[in-house]
Amino acid sequence: VAGSAASTCLESGLPPENRSYLQDSNGQELALGLLEYDWPSARLVTQIAAILLEEQLGYHVSFEHRTSSFIESLRQLAGCAEGEGTGILGPGPDGVPRTLQGDVVRPCSAEVRCHVALDSPVGRNEFTQLAFRAATPFTSPEDVGSMGYFSEQNLAVSSTIHAAAYE
Repeated sequence: VAGSAASTCLESGLPPENRSYLQDSNGQELALGLLEYDWPSARLVTQIAAILLEEQLGYHVSFEHRTSSFIESLRQLAGCAEGEGTGILGPGPDGVPRTLQGDVVRPCSAEVRCHVALDSPVGRNEFTQLAFRAATPFTSPEDVGSMGYFSEQNLAVSSTIHAAAYE
């Protein structure tokens, strides 16, 4: 089904009324939540992903959170409520993450609203990710690999393409 120019970006894109929602554990409709890192390459690839997810794969998408903090992105992707999943300082003598308020990071219990983050700075934050996973093993986000370049510093897009992406 071809969408109209007013409701889609792609010529062959699915219009909003033909898109599906995810369902939460209570059967409620939930848009696929994108976390957007607050730097240009992340904003660009997140916008491109949103278009593809909506118009080619047929899902409703929402932009749930924007951050430049890696630990905050882990918290959002894990469904952490305020005060959960925070305070990781580093490994203790036994390898278990030490925290600001004791020996255990409180697990994350809120419903996840952010499902995907692109252009994530995992490489330079590998210890933080591993410590967060050790502290919140059931809800910690999973690194599913590279998008095809090694970090946000390696992606170059001309200013005209960048400007056109935000029109």
